[in-house]
Amino acid sequence: MSTVADVSGTRVLRAVLCASACLVPGAVAATAAPSWYPYSAAAWAATVDGADPKCQEGHMQSPIDFPQCLEVETRPPLQASWGTHDVVLKNNGHTVQLDVPATAGKFAIDAHEYQLRQCHFHTGSEHTVGGRQLDMVAHCVHVKTAGPMANQRFGVLGIFFEASDTESDAFLAQFVDHLPANPDGSHRRLSTVGADTVSSFTGPVDFGLLSGTAPITEYYSYNGSLTTPPCSEVVDWYVPIHRHKVSREQLAKFTVAIGVVGGNYRPPQGLHDRSVAGCRSVAKPWYPYDAKVWANEVHGANPLCQDGHMQSPIDLPQCLEVEARPPIQVSWGKHDVVLKNNGHTVQLDVPATAGKFNIGANEYQLRQCHFHTGSEHTV
Repeated sequence: MSTVADVSGTRVLRAVLCASACLVPGAVAATAAPSWYPYSAAAWAATVDGADPKCQEGHMQSPIDFPQCLEVETRPPLQASWGTHDVVLKNNGHTVQLDVPATAGKFAIDAHEYQLRQCHFHTGSEHTVGGRQLDMVAHCVHVKTAGPMANQRFGVLGIFFEASDTESDAFLAQFVDHLPANPDGSHRRLSTVGADTVSSFTGPVDFGLLSGTAPITEYYSYNGSLTTPPCSEVVDWYVPIHRHKVSREQLAKFTVAIGVVGGNYRPPQGLHDRSVAGCRSVAKPWYPYDAKVWANEVHGANPLCQDGHMQSPIDLPQCLEVEARPPIQVSWGKHDVVLKNNGHTVQLDVPATAGKFNIGANEYQLRQCHFHTGSEHTV
């Protein structure tokens, strides 16, 4: 029977540290493997580069959907000491990746210690929270060097990013203008040796701007897998609940550089019998609607949802005769959008300078449009 050490020492270690796309020197495949994205469980199990049946059949797969916390648990402190390092900034056809020296920083929690090897990026996020996908995530991959199963497991610290119209991220700003392009227009790993596109930028990069200097005490954790083929189930996942802000300009640069239409992410996998730590109490879903639950037990709960006297929606009266009213002037125009699903609805976000509507002396600036099936107001 193969042990975890057997797997990690040959296949998994190479898969992680090379972003699951290393090739044997001198080897040239006769036919390029199918693209990893968009994700297909059947293809990842059988036909893509690094394919493994575990990608379809495993019961400890990643990513997963994290619960939305009603109360966040204060956890044992996770201390990242990543420091400032020279880097190799590359695009391997699946992601943009920062490789660091073997002696680069680490993170520790209790008796567990993990040595940093690389950070790479997904647009949008792979893990979701309460069904909501975030705009981007950084996965910083470590080899476990102390604690149970040292040198046989990996630790990944995943940092969520939310798009912002007003804020940018200082960590990303260090290299976002130097991102190398996808080496393959078809968005798959090339079949030739040395096909990575490597940036002339070599740092240094201050990784402390990503991890922060204070210990992290609010985070999700669970046991899972690589989120790319061969999907090996040898990863200790740690994902801080706090999210970084990424400007829409920074996000657009990553999206273009990664070059994968629709995003380079695997969707959430089944939890099966695993447990996820991070919440003292878990928020209930918004729907089906329950006034008491909205007042006390959902994310954003407020007693006003149950006790308020000016709540919406309402039942609008059916008019026998329609009244001529002061005109509403809508000037929305045409705009670029962010089309997203936040776990409650599909939503179109627009720039801060997008259209507006006026009625009399009242003026309203457009921010977003979202959808309900069926309608909330009735007539």
